[in-house]
Amino acid sequence: TKGTPLVLLTGYATTGNFWNSAFVQCLAARHQVYLVDYAGINSSESVNLHTLSIQSMALDVNEFSHKLKLKHPALVGWSMGGGVALEASFIAPHEYRQLYLIAPIVPVTKQQKLTFPSAEHGEFKSESDVLNYVFNNNLYNYESTNLPPLRAKFLVTKVSELFPSLEFMPAQWSAISQWINSPDALNKFRNGQTQAVFFIPQDDKIINQKVAESMVQQYPKAKIETIEKSGHAVSWQFPLEMCKDID
Repeated sequence: TKGTPLVLLTGYATTGNFWNSAFVQCLAARHQVYLVDYAGINSSESVNLHTLSIQSMALDVNEFSHKLKLKHPALVGWSMGGGVALEASFIAPHEYRQLYLIAPIVPVTKQQKLTFPSAEHGEFKSESDVLNYVFNNNLYNYESTNLPPLRAKFLVTKVSELFPSLEFMPAQWSAISQWINSPDALNKFRNGQTQAVFFIPQDDKIINQKVAESMVQQYPKAKIETIEKSGHAVSWQFPLEMCKDID
């Protein structure tokens, strides 16, 4: 596809296949779209999970951009992917023309708590149980009757390809916790040099968006767009509207 390059960075406990297909197809009509999986996910590549960090994922993103010789791409990061996008721009401040950060993790002060406790769940007895739990946590006003049409919007049909293997989840969560509570990340955030649009959903069950927005106001080149009646997965809640907001 012709157009400017966009690199999509997914969130915690998901793979690049988790993006909404209508969102991706809309973007691909105007851009070169690249879906990135983090090291070791959906591949035979081995990765040391003990050293996994937001920084290591960001370095991989920068290497990906260099290998493909992308010319000033924009990064689209959702949730954890927003933190990866920010860190990639901290490491290479002149590499990216724009950041689009969808309900992103952001660094916070010691007095703040960014994330809500994870919702409890019983035993998952079917793929539908897993997807209902995920969508209930990520979408505003979700009901299980919504699952069939939503399930058809994934980029792949195999549910196993939507999520990384189980050992990645605690490693990713540890990486998130370390980064959002890092004084160094907070200092870099307050001195960010890359233009960034922050999409802040008003009905997020995963990230405390009041805390997030208070921190985003400290980012020097931030544009804030608040999204009413949206849960954490804004590009699932409003795929075409989100696409139009990404240049």
